[in-house]
Amino acid sequence: QAINLPQKVFPLKDICPQDWPPLNAMLHDLRPQVIADFESTTGEEVKRLYGLRQHLMSDTPLLITKVGDVKYGAWLTHDHSQSAWNAEDPTDYVTGNATSGYAQPTEEEVNRPVTEVFTGHLMVFTTWNHHSYSHFVYDHLPTIAFLKESMSSDQKLLLVDSPLTKAVVKAIDNAFYYRIKWIQPGEVYLIRGGSLTVAVRTFGCCDGFDALRRWTAASIKNHPKLKR
Repeated sequence: QAINLPQKVFPLKDICPQDWPPLNAMLHDLRPQVIADFESTTGEEVKRLYGLRQHLMSDTPLLITKVGDVKYGAWLTHDHSQSAWNAEDPTDYVTGNATSGYAQPTEEEVNRPVTEVFTGHLMVFTTWNHHSYSHFVYDHLPTIAFLKESMSSDQKLLLVDSPLTKAVVKAIDNAFYYRIKWIQPGEVYLIRGGSLTVAVRTFGCCDGFDALRRWTAASIKNHPKLKR
């Protein structure tokens, strides 16, 4: 018979404050042995994917821009994670592949009151999982990095307000952090008289992490503890 014991969760920084933040939980780890271990366990799979590259589509996200008055909502369910649609015609909405999460807004979602109005030119991306570090690093952060490289000087980025996202982005690039408009899930936002560019993730090989590698490499150069 199973015995259910009470559990208490302690933040890692409280358990080992002298070793916080732990290098093995970061995207970048400069220790030779850690790098060798990673390459030995994943290297063959990476080689296989690169070998198949000519038969696969690129995994660079697709960018779709809607101009004029556009509404956006992040719903954060697995197959209905977000919607972007013409404010005057909700049947004119962004579609994506089966796993992108872009969906036609429901009648109830269309009729929700607008939480905030933005003007100008914005970009947006979200995934349905904002609580798992591994999902965030693999599914979310590479596209944030790609959008950062793709943004013009007058564009802002809409991201779901998440402690994980805020902490990681601020640690990598404090200046970029302040170009982000933080939005709440389940609420509707209106972009008036400008444009909204959405990122649709694609699945293939082998470009999707390139922007993230460049971004973190630049961050390491300026990091007082990690720079070589």
